[in-house]
Amino acid sequence: MFCTHCGKKIDDHAKFCNYCGTQVQTTLPSGTPSPEVSTPSIPKKGISTVFIGAVCAAVLIVAVIAGSVLYFTSRNNDRADETTVSSERTEKESETEKDETSTHETDVKEEPKAASATAELLQNYLETDLIPQYGAANLGAQTKTFDYDNVYTEESENQFWTASAGLSDAKIYDLDQDGKEELLVFLLTEEDITLCIYEAENGEVRQTVAYPQKRYSDMNGFNLSWSLFLANGTPYLFCQDLQYGIIFDFADTNAGLYRYDGSSLTSPLVIEQTAGGSSDFEYTAYQYSPEGELLDVEVIYDENIAYQQEDPLEYYFQRIAALFDAYGIHLDSEAASQEGADIYQGVAKMDGYETLLALEMWGDYRQQDDSYFVVYHFNDFDSPLSFYRRFLAGEETVQIREGAWYNNGGQSEWSLNDILSELTNTYLEGRDRRPYVEYAYLDCGGDGVDELAIRFVGLDLYSEDDNSNLTMIITCSGSTPEVVYSCESWARSYTEPRYHGCIPSSGSGGAGDHFFGLEYLDGNGDLYTVYAAEILGGTWFRDLEEDAYDTVFDSIDPSADVTYYQINGADYFVMHSYDASIDSLCQEYISLCEQKGMRFISEDEVNELIMQYAKDLGIEDAWLDEEDLSWGMF
Repeated sequence: MFCTHCGKKIDDHAKFCNYCGTQVQTTLPSGTPSPEVSTPSIPKKGISTVFIGAVCAAVLIVAVIAGSVLYFTSRNNDRADETTVSSERTEKESETEKDETSTHETDVKEEPKAASATAELLQNYLETDLIPQYGAANLGAQTKTFDYDNVYTEESENQFWTASAGLSDAKIYDLDQDGKEELLVFLLTEEDITLCIYEAENGEVRQTVAYPQKRYSDMNGFNLSWSLFLANGTPYLFCQDLQYGIIFDFADTNAGLYRYDGSSLTSPLVIEQTAGGSSDFEYTAYQYSPEGELLDVEVIYDENIAYQQEDPLEYYFQRIAALFDAYGIHLDSEAASQEGADIYQGVAKMDGYETLLALEMWGDYRQQDDSYFVVYHFNDFDSPLSFYRRFLAGEETVQIREGAWYNNGGQSEWSLNDILSELTNTYLEGRDRRPYVEYAYLDCGGDGVDELAIRFVGLDLYSEDDNSNLTMIITCSGSTPEVVYSCESWARSYTEPRYHGCIPSSGSGGAGDHFFGLEYLDGNGDLYTVYAAEILGGTWFRDLEEDAYDTVFDSIDPSADVTYYQINGADYFVMHSYDASIDSLCQEYISLCEQKGMRFISEDEVNELIMQYAKDLGIEDAWLDEEDLSWGMF
């Protein structure tokens, strides 16, 4: 996509322009359209102080929107002028001028064109009327739990996701190509998601369209998007909607093409699944006149008779492509037949394509003690949770932060399958199996930005089938998603991350030698050692300070040990005596060790030092006592 302020090309999911720093308009929720379009009025609501902060943010976004009103038109005109000039020059002259033009545009930034009077009126209406009236919806990444055992109870029936209500997105654009802009707004209530369109005439703003779409039940997962593009110079809105059962068995996929004629929203073409369930699919195409009259109904795919075709899926995609081709929208049916592809991906190649809304909601089963429950995730496309989900599906890659994993060289981008293959070759070479994967989400540092923990189980570190594992933590807190931490656990060791980033560990180096400690991973992915400790008994006790040991315990084998702590760069020692008769000898041993610079303190003093250093690192007391993560199967 292109920056609405300076016009330079930027990443489709960027939050800010890399060139001028302007905040990019973000996108938020919506629902599934049906062929019939209605225009009910929206009831007024009072101004809520809860949304004041969100309103201010929305006003800033609107200011960016206003600067983009004439962008598409001017951009297309500029391209046409450049084409005319280029045809009158030789190829070499054309390339030379293009380089000079590029250099000039880099050195001298053009001032953005002023918004039209219509756009300014619509912007003012958004700021002074709509936002104070409805507030701004906050639909960042969210989670909620749902009790699986109570799924059939009256309390669980017809429950809907109650995400923050308000305006989720707004855009000013000449949707009907009449030379004057319209205001598009998506409004969320607890009952529905409504696309509203406003016109400005004679200094006043009036609503021409209010298109409601149903909210989604807690039983559903969904992936929903709205986009805007041009086909043969005509603006279209396109909605693609996938629903699937998180608890119940059903799936539902729909797509709709919409056109604004200046007074109403019509649907030239709608394709929807008309039979639910995980089998016996039937897809039907509905075609409408500009006045909204149903012209044709055609079943384009029926699973019950699909076997009559040599390649039912390819046949289905060809039918869809033929329907869209009638509107100048070219879809690649052959590419759509490839595994993991989607026939509607071709829409994104249309002129002026822009994603307006992108929403996801999904659920994963969790078990804690004897209870089963579902955790729902609801977020927009750019949230960390969405990225992690795509990574687990093999659709994204991550980098490895230096020192975070033993394999740091030779490869810059790692998919989940790449990591699995590396672990298989390293730990299970020659065996006909791979580790299985578990996952969990964290909020390291309590900053509200999610991290993903993935655990690869079955590495046979100590012996076959010893349930040993390697855990990685991935964060999106920086500019690049990356693995920032990894650790092994096996039969003689234990390392287990906790929800807010505390990572306790323990293990054994042999009889009488035991280690334990606590690390902390903050919200930036930086790792700190809160403390590291080693309990030294038996031979290891003597090796700590041989001269002092031989002087004091020359004739006995003491029932005692020493714990060696490292806290914030300093060394501390704690003496433990398990036989009161040797307490005096232990004190003598401590005195000799302190003469050599070793610092002995009590267990209480150690705990105070640990708690203070943890506080200095930003660790809250409650985080130190959190339970282990609840891992989900992948």
